[in-house]
Amino acid sequence: SAFGLHLLSACALKVGLPSNFHTVVHAALPGFWWGVVVDVVVAIKCFGVAASYLVVVGDTLPSVARHLGATGLAENRSLYVLLAALLTAPLCFTSRVDKLKFTSGLSLAFVAFLTCVVVLGAVDSEIVGPGHKAGFNDGDESDHVDWDSPVRLSKTSVSLFTVFIFGFTCHQNILPITNELKDVTQARVDVVSVSAVSTALVIYLIVAWCGYITLGSNISSDILSSYGENTPIILAARCQVALLVCFSFPLQCHPCRACIISIVASKFPSAVENPYAPYLRHAVTMLILTLSTSVALAVTDLGTILGIVGATGSTTICFILPGASYWQLFRHPHLKRSLAMVQMSAGLFIMPFALLMMALRKYDELMALRQEQARDYL
Repeated sequence: SAFGLHLLSACALKVGLPSNFHTVVHAALPGFWWGVVVDVVVAIKCFGVAASYLVVVGDTLPSVARHLGATGLAENRSLYVLLAALLTAPLCFTSRVDKLKFTSGLSLAFVAFLTCVVVLGAVDSEIVGPGHKAGFNDGDESDHVDWDSPVRLSKTSVSLFTVFIFGFTCHQNILPITNELKDVTQARVDVVSVSAVSTALVIYLIVAWCGYITLGSNISSDILSSYGENTPIILAARCQVALLVCFSFPLQCHPCRACIISIVASKFPSAVENPYAPYLRHAVTMLILTLSTSVALAVTDLGTILGIVGATGSTTICFILPGASYWQLFRHPHLKRSLAMVQMSAGLFIMPFALLMMALRKYDELMALRQEQARDYL
């Protein structure tokens, strides 16, 4: 992931700033359609993630409201989806990513709090609610931590590899950051990239380790749901998750909007020139907000859709695009160019393989369901 960020920023600096995905791809792979295809892929990926953030709010806050005694409209998920869209809208209409530094700082504080909650759960599970320590539950080994168990590769574990790619994909924002960074140099961009990826890795490892030693195999993908939901600390954590995804929504909206405007500009250059540029930016932002809110209101489970988006969109902008662009723009033979080809080749392998594993896993789940229905019928 960090190497992909380095390759993309190197391409942007070579092409010239300000740059976007369309200008980088057009310089690397001349031709109208290559740039449009990449813009479409990045826009769809960012839109899917943005819609999923609103779904998270709709799934998180109603349970908090119920635990606080709310009834009726106050526990309706649609209300919270709409409120989240209204909260994040002013941030989405800003013209520059650096306008989001205050909310990004708050988001980091929320992440730190959530990490502390999981660490406290590992130290004393009673702090976060009624629970048990994995491996110390009076002989019940249903959630025992088996440190000697070998890693098992299966269709499920392999298909979930895209989740790891998804977790480290921030490449949609590297070009705007490169454009807006003061006294920009490759070294300064690399410091930002490595710091972001390293921080994410450390947090992921802490949460994964502490969550597993606390709950063992009983841990769920939504780690907060594995703890006592009625405790104040968990209710506070759920509220912070909702605010975290609200403040993260603009970080997906901005690159999505940039890609859509880039597509429009490639066909209608006059549409992005003053005095029309602000109106186009506002219109595209409103379109993204409206469509993502509509999807969040209509859909409660984006698991399969996000899996496909992660396998295609995230793999494209994390592996394929950086490698291919660098390979084409830096023609003289050197080690980094060879590694860029490896990066691109890895993406070209991961994408179809992950999609195949996802399809096979869904097929196995469907067959198991049919067998269970047949047993019930007999």
